[in-house]
Amino acid sequence: MISTKSEEEKALKKIKTIVGSLGENSYLAAAFEGCFDVAEDNIKNDSLCSLKQVAEKEAKDKEYFKKIANRLSKEAELEKMEINVLKKQIFNSAELDCLLTCIQDCKDSWTERQKTSEKKLSNLQRSRNAMHLPSKYR
Repeated sequence: MISTKSEEEKALKKIKTIVGSLGENSYLAAAFEGCFDVAEDNIKNDSLCSLKQVAEKEAKDKEYFKKIANRLSKEAELEKMEINVLKKQIFNSAELDCLLTCIQDCKDSWTERQKTSEKKLSNLQRSRNAMHLPSKYR
């Protein structure tokens, strides 16, 4: 005989009432703890799952997530080590600021030298032109 959902719900209600009437320190109440929730889910979702299956699945899930957590922890450690290596390979901000200042100073100095050289060259060309030298010496 196949029971209906309604019959299952009525039977579960009766069982809950019987177990509930046994009191807080009941052996049966302790044994049925969590079972009623699984039974309600079975009725609601048309499934056949026991509390034992739920516990086994949770144990498997716990082991699976523990493995993932360990792997991610190892990967995080490797990433931290790589970050430390990279930190040693790059300039810190104070060193970088100093280097940039030196580069700018060199650029400024080079620009001034270039301007001075251009002025000297221009003066030299004017001097040569003023001397009335043959064109091959200008």
